[in-house]
Amino acid sequence: MTIKIISVILLTGFLFLWAEEGTIVINPEPESDSVDVVQGIFFNIEDDYQIVKMFLSSQQKKEYKKMTDDEKKNYISEFWRKNDPNPVTTVNEFVEAIKARINYCNQNFSHFKKGWKTDRGRIFIKHGQPFEVLKEVTGLYSKYGQK
Repeated sequence: MTIKIISVILLTGFLFLWAEEGTIVINPEPESDSVDVVQGIFFNIEDDYQIVKMFLSSQQKKEYKKMTDDEKKNYISEFWRKNDPNPVTTVNEFVEAIKARINYCNQNFSHFKKGWKTDRGRIFIKHGQPFEVLKEVTGLYSKYGQK
């Protein structure tokens, strides 16, 4: 019984990632002189790095800071390519899942800045849809009405 429940939860989370439609700005077609370019999430490489940075170790972040602009582009492109769960297909499923998470964050966590740049957005992008959300009243005289 427990295995069935876990399977349903995992399947539901997986379907959620694929069901989200995107409104995110995607990279345009690769430039004509660059044939083997893997497209990332954003057109701006710095925004793309902000997403990639969520999955890197501190040592990898230090190495990235020492790279030239071309090396940074190659590094990010290689990151997306390596994390593709099925490299045989033309679509990078990992990139599509991250795009869906970013769209969800922008729709649900945007207030004073873009939702993917908030703390909640960064956690959601890295870990995905939570299995359980608890909403509890913290009290009448607390700073926040709910946590």
